[in-house]
Amino acid sequence: MSPTVGHMSPPLLIRTKRLLLALSVVAFGGLMQGCLGAAWLGAVGTDLVRSSDVEFQPFQNSWVAPSATWHERGSMTSVAVTPVEVNTAMAFRLTTVLQQATDLHVFSPSDVTTGLQLQKKTEGTASISAQNDVTAVQRITATLGVDCVLFVREVEELSQESFWGWKQRYSNRLYLELVTAEGVHLWRDELPFIVVKGTKALEEEWVKQALETHLVAQLNKIGLAALGLPLKQDPF
Repeated sequence: MSPTVGHMSPPLLIRTKRLLLALSVVAFGGLMQGCLGAAWLGAVGTDLVRSSDVEFQPFQNSWVAPSATWHERGSMTSVAVTPVEVNTAMAFRLTTVLQQATDLHVFSPSDVTTGLQLQKKTEGTASISAQNDVTAVQRITATLGVDCVLFVREVEELSQESFWGWKQRYSNRLYLELVTAEGVHLWRDELPFIVVKGTKALEEEWVKQALETHLVAQLNKIGLAALGLPLKQDPF
């Protein structure tokens, strides 16, 4: 049985709405006559072509540490999200999603940057130089008082024009790695996603809802909730 609109996941609901909108454009445009109908159809069609979108693909190359490793470190209560090279938009979206979908105290990339800058002024410590740097993990966890660090790195793999040059299509990949204060790796994952950029900005709430649905499904699939990552019972 097909899901009702009220019970659809955010990504499916978004695509359904857009499909219905496109169909209504065609149907209504066909009913309208003359120059007014053509002008209306052209305006709505142009708006659809100008819109931006993000499509999340299945996670790849997932790895989770043995359950004994998770149990040895005890309960997890906090995490710092930090892209090593640059604070990407997706890292900040991921921060919001973790705040909404888990019971963790989540520190954003801005919190990490501010904490390290303050530490540098007082102790003369350099900033993060490379992802998975154990020294960097120790500095971040000590400065912010968090249990773990979630390293985030975004790489653009391919870009091309689409819709006759109206939009730019980017194939990206988000690399995630969860590391404890002691430098123990708990989880690694890769999230491929496609960004289609038009002249209109992305609708942030839609993107965050789609990312939350996708991430929570993955965390449940690979068993992180059972291992100690405190997912909320009903994050939506």
